[in-house]
Amino acid sequence: VDSTNDKVGINNATPDFPLDVMGMVRCFRNDDHIGHMIRIEQDGAGDAVLGWALTGTRAWSAGIDNSDSNKWKLSSGSSVDDNTQITIEQDGFVGLHHGGSTTPKLETTATGVAVTGKATMTESNASTSNNLRKITTSTAQPSGGNDGDIWIVVAVIMNS
Repeated sequence: VDSTNDKVGINNATPDFPLDVMGMVRCFRNDDHIGHMIRIEQDGAGDAVLGWALTGTRAWSAGIDNSDSNKWKLSSGSSVDDNTQITIEQDGFVGLHHGGSTTPKLETTATGVAVTGKATMTESNASTSNNLRKITTSTAQPSGGNDGDIWIVVAVIMNS
């Protein structure tokens, strides 16, 4: 216990954090409770973030980005706004980022999937009676075509 700096170390005589544990930590419950076992909470202007790190090599962060409409993000950095890889908005839409871009390269939208950048659309094993058709309308259901037409078969390949 470092009472001068208000820090506690478990298996660590010189703690760097308010609670600094060297070794494994177990969070165990044997009941029917369905709530949080571990809760990361922020009551200020910062972000509620959980981080993983390989010392001096690599860090990943996951949490709520308070400064970006409270979106949940997974980032390959030490904070959720550092090299964001996946974003989930409060309405459930998902964005996949590439190369640390702040704009998603692939994201779900109210009408489907939006791709920013390079994409490849392919069809596989389509016969002359079953065709791959590109939907260009904003209607909920496509119109026209023949029975058996394949309306959406998409493979998306992202490049940097």
